[in-house]
This record gives sequence, structure tokens and C-alpha cells, in this order.
Amino acid sequence: LLRFRSSRRGVISPDECIPVLERSGLIVPVGEWGIRQALEQCRIWRRTVPDFRVSINMSYRQLGQSEIQDDVLNLLRASGLPGSALAVEVTEGRELQNYPYLNAVFSAWKEEGIEIAVDDFGTGYSSLSWLKELSIDEIKIDRCFVRDIQHSAYNLRLLSNIIELAAGGSIRVCCEGVETSEELAVLEPLHPALYQGYFFARPVSPEQFVMKKKYLESGLCLDDRNREALSARRDLPSKD
Repeated sequence: LLRFRSSRRGVISPDECIPVLERSGLIVPVGEWGIRQALEQCRIWRRTVPDFRVSINMSYRQLGQSEIQDDVLNLLRASGLPGSALAVEVTEGRELQNYPYLNAVFSAWKEEGIEIAVDDFGTGYSSLSWLKELSIDEIKIDRCFVRDIQHSAYNLRLLSNIIELAAGGSIRVCCEGVETSEELAVLEPLHPALYQGYFFARPVSPEQFVMKKKYLESGLCLDDRNREALSARRDLPSKD
């Protein structure tokens, strides 16, 4: 995620800097810069991993710009990458209920192969019923439902129902914020399509990412402390 590096305060986390960008409107030019940088980095990494794909987060402030549809497509074409190299993640919120507008934008992107994901699912204003209204490919279950799921029968049933319902609409489910082997063990029988979280890797710079040669070779990136734990398991999650 986007991080601001201050000469006085050091690295500023997204939780702190993104709201400032949102309130000031700077999220629009900064967001465009971020897409351009992400696509350029993706182009470099696809020399090693031909089907590598990058996801970029987009706020509704950006989505609300009348030119956003064409801007994203123009940036994609300028990069020389196919649409399949890009996924756009939008954060769940009340604004996502503007189905006609969003579906028009999403459909234009999806025609080029770009995928759409809803981030932080379960924390905003959604109901499961709108999954059939919005043209999306993936929902990312928020960490609050995954945290210590081995101790929450309610969250386990809820996730099971969400995954089943999403599958009926051909929507992938990603479980975010997996941080322990215990959480992963409970989630695996639910068969979500994807996992994400510190259990697999913490945020790293592009240079550090390249050094994780094992990721580039196998598609699995793990912190050293977790490799041994997973290597002992026979039911490893997919490389996604």
C-alpha cells in the first residue's frame, strides 16, 4: 500500500496518510501516479513471471471523477500491458451502492480484462444481496472476521455462508489478514480462493521483493519463520 516517507517523521502508514489525501483531493493526482508506478513495476516483474498481476487500491473519490474510466484505460495502454495484468480494488462503502454508474465503469474495464475486487468486505454498508447487483470478480473479507477465527464459531459460519453465496455468483473470495497458522488451518476447509496476510509476508520494497527468489519461482512468499510451519503441512494453500 501507498506509504509517505517524511524527512522528519519517517514512514507514514496508509491509515494516516490516505485520509489526508482524501480530504485534500490530492488522492486523485497521487492515485494516478500510483497506478502508473504499479503498472511500470508490473511490467518489469512480468519479464520473470509472465502472468504476474498487480492490484491497485482506488478510493471512491477517484472513482467519482468523470474521466476515471478513460484515465485507467489510457494508463494501461501506455504501459503496454494487457488488462489481465491489472486488478482494481475498491473499498466497501455506501458509495458502492451507485450501481448504474459503477457498473458502467467496471464493465468498460472488464472488457479490457481488468478485474474488480471489493476490499474490506463486511465492514461497510453492504448486504450480501448486492453481490448480484455489482459487476465484480472478487470480495476480500476484512481481517476483523479472520482474526482468531479458531475461537469464533459465529465468524466461521458467517464466512462459510459468504463463500458459498459468492461461489453461486462466480465471485472469488479472498480472506485478508491471515496472521497465524491456526487461522489458516480453520480457513482451509472453507476453500476460499485466496489468502492474504502477514503469515505469508509483510510489506516489502520492490528490491526486497525481487530478493525473495522463492516467490518468483513458486508463487509462494513466506516470512522465514513461517516456511518451516507450512512445509510440514500436506494441504498447502494454492500459490494464490
